[in-house]
Amino acid sequence: MFIAHKTESGEEQSLKDHLVGVAEMAKSFSVPKFKELAYIVGLLHDVGKYQESFQKRINGANIQVEHSGCGAQAAYEKYGKIVKYILASCIAGHHSGIPDGGTEGDTEYDYTLKARLQRCFEDYQTYEKEISLPDFSVNDFLHLFEDEPWNDKYNFLDLTAFITRYIYSCLVDADSLDTEAFCDKRVRTPLKANFQECLDLLNKRFSNFKPVTELQKARKRIQSQVYFNLDNKETIFSLTMPTGSGKTLCSLKFALERALRFNKQRIIYVIPYNSIIDQTAKDFEEMLGESAQILRHQSTFNFDDNIEDESVIGNYRDSAENWDAQFIITTQVQFFESVYSNKRSKLRKLHNISDSIIIFDEVHQMPVKYLKPCLQFIGYACRYLNSQALLMSATMPDFNGFLRRYCNLEAFDLVTDVSDFEYFKKCSFISADSLDDESIVAKAAASPSCLVIVNKRKKAQELYKLADSQGYNAYCLSTYMTVSDRETVLSSIKENLKAMQEKYADLNDVLADKRIMVFSTSLIEAGVDLDFFAVFREMNGLDSILQAAGRCNREGKRSCAEVTVFESFNDEEGVVEKQDRIEVACTRSILNRYADLYDDKAVKEFYSRIYNFKEDFIESNSISKHEDAYFNKKGLSLPFQAYRLHFIDNAAESVVVPIDPESQKITEALKYGGKVDFRKLGRYSCSVHKNELEQLIGQGAVKDYGGVYVLINRDYYHRGDHNWFGMTFEAPDYIF
Repeated sequence: MFIAHKTESGEEQSLKDHLVGVAEMAKSFSVPKFKELAYIVGLLHDVGKYQESFQKRINGANIQVEHSGCGAQAAYEKYGKIVKYILASCIAGHHSGIPDGGTEGDTEYDYTLKARLQRCFEDYQTYEKEISLPDFSVNDFLHLFEDEPWNDKYNFLDLTAFITRYIYSCLVDADSLDTEAFCDKRVRTPLKANFQECLDLLNKRFSNFKPVTELQKARKRIQSQVYFNLDNKETIFSLTMPTGSGKTLCSLKFALERALRFNKQRIIYVIPYNSIIDQTAKDFEEMLGESAQILRHQSTFNFDDNIEDESVIGNYRDSAENWDAQFIITTQVQFFESVYSNKRSKLRKLHNISDSIIIFDEVHQMPVKYLKPCLQFIGYACRYLNSQALLMSATMPDFNGFLRRYCNLEAFDLVTDVSDFEYFKKCSFISADSLDDESIVAKAAASPSCLVIVNKRKKAQELYKLADSQGYNAYCLSTYMTVSDRETVLSSIKENLKAMQEKYADLNDVLADKRIMVFSTSLIEAGVDLDFFAVFREMNGLDSILQAAGRCNREGKRSCAEVTVFESFNDEEGVVEKQDRIEVACTRSILNRYADLYDDKAVKEFYSRIYNFKEDFIESNSISKHEDAYFNKKGLSLPFQAYRLHFIDNAAESVVVPIDPESQKITEALKYGGKVDFRKLGRYSCSVHKNELEQLIGQGAVKDYGGVYVLINRDYYHRGDHNWFGMTFEAPDYIF
């Protein structure tokens, strides 16, 4: 008997059983369109284990034997053109990741698919006696995509890459689970959600709230437009609702209703920022209770610290590996960097995105650089994976041109009557031209509570220190502070704003030392439920200005409030620090042309001008436009390993700041090579630019502990009774 796996106790799994088991499981994971391909790739993935040397290895011989290349070669011999390329790419990389296609000049010593197909292996043809491969022609494959514009080479390459990753996902998850079940005798318990119970709880919450004010009645009318379309047969929807109109709970009702009506297996929320996830997850968990086990998959979330029932922590960890859960909340970074990865660990999730309702919150935050692959995947998920997507924002770009071009789909607009949006215009916008730091602080001090948002972290620190030196009740927020400290400061701000509201109901005659000033970067613009009397926003893109306005008069308790847009004045150089980015140039123009920045025409014009200006840039960032991608008479090649999406700024580095006993314990373990929970470590990290990191290392303030940078001189980090502003780059000795 040919053996696939042997346990420590000596129990053996036959190779035939493993191949057939993986094939059947991969087929069960797949949507109907791709079941045959998933089945074939499962049968072929480990045929290299029929080599005599591999059987010796599995029986104890201390030798290294490559086996994945054999299945890739077998696929090339059996199947034609595009089919063999997809199968071989999946099989060759089912352990190490999908390889680049390569070129004719590659040798057997390279790591591309072409290289692996040239390698010589021992005879493994015995597989043909145990495994019967089904026929699957190129015409069978093309028949699956009769409506696709195959005459467009780039569309063809992008779609082929998507199919390859999807088949690969079915394969590697099935391979992992089959191996785990045999070797570890472990059967996983997926996270469950009862959508009907969740919907009943949500409807009960809605029924307990009776609209009284005109704003509340307007909110209900807007939401009613969404619910009117619950039976709509479209697959991509656009939901534009103003800040404060309840779009989060509205989207949840829409998702639950659609999941029940169209028999979807999952609800997935994709959110740009961890801060928004924290608030959204908290609201959902409190409301849905035991009716939904919500999988939170984000870099700052630790299961051990947040799951009270220790008996199910393992289930959450398992589900995070392959997203075998019915209710998922994750980040844009996690979602898109996973589905465009070439790695086994990330792509295991992809097949479980099928048959889902996927909500993309604050969808306008998708990076322009990756607009094409992001929208393309949304289209593919809806067109081929039987999923539905809801694109949601208060400032919605017109994505339909891209969706038509990339996947022949359009987003159906759920809210078309915008007359009630007037009730949610709680601010007016004024331009203050250039302001120096003294003027900004003085103007902020004139309001009982004021939020000042600037573009640079050092500017936020400088303004904070100036206000603090003048005795004002000031706060600073930026990524120069650790995640943990930002949460502490935000909590303090909320408590003080609440206390002020209780003591000064009309916010008149607030004493100077009781007034609240917050100096922050853009991190406060979304997902932070704060309400300020006035907001100042340094000139930036229109989307950022409108997001900032969402923190002003948020509860609508005043008829109107002011958001001041200003250019920052550099005190040292005596000049206005005008930015020259296209987003800022467009915003300046719109400020001059539109009295009302909430005007839908202003928002659409802003995005349209940016996308038109960056059209070539947007079109260039797909795998089909990569320099190593080609499709010609010599064949097909896709650079799966070379092509990556990097949502996180590569110029930034994380520095761990040991600020309490727990973080100090973790960094001590790190220092001496101990086991470290990096998710937990992330809560004690702040972000600096690479040149700033070099400066800190040069001054002996930071050390490298095995690839993790740790602050060892606490004089460079400010927190305590006063001066909560995070990382600085000069020791106190040098501050004058």
